Amino acid sequence: MYPKLTRMIILIMCTYMFHDPNFPFIQIILSMKFWTVIISARISQMWIIKYEFH
Repeated sequence: MYPKLTRMIILIMCTYMFHDPNFPFIQIILSMKFWTVIISARISQMWIIKYEFH
């Protein structure tokens, strides 16, 4: 549990570290794309584990 929590905290910190106030709209789009990939990869991984081992 702790490695997952640590990984999520690091990803959130990285998202806010690269925030540039001069380009807020572009930054929001890039952050949304980044988190979409992270979330979809996690969901996909859970589905693969669920259907492969059950």
